[in-house]
Amino acid sequence: MRHLGVLLAFMAFSLAGALKVIVWTPDLSQVVAYGEVRGGVMQLRAASTYVGSVSVVVSFEPGEAKQYPGLASGYSGLLEKEKLSLNAASGRVILSTLLQRWNIPVQWLK
Repeated sequence: MRHLGVLLAFMAFSLAGALKVIVWTPDLSQVVAYGEVRGGVMQLRAASTYVGSVSVVVSFEPGEAKQYPGLASGYSGLLEKEKLSLNAASGRVILSTLLQRWNIPVQWLK
């Protein structure tokens, strides 16, 4: 049943359009950060003080996929305070560095 809740949360989060990120604990039991692009800026908010390994889900509207070539829909990674590192195909990369490719700065909200 836990996976059903994860699926429903992801579906609800992805309905609004725009590029979004949800950061989960590795076992998908808790959302530890989330964010979306607003006004050309990826605005992230930590949901807890969690530091450690994470699973990251990236969502965007089907029509937006062409705008972000090479951006995967999921990554494993590491969350450390206001730094999210992703294990990308090219190696470990910080989210802000990855999104620079599309001129999207990252802002952590308090």
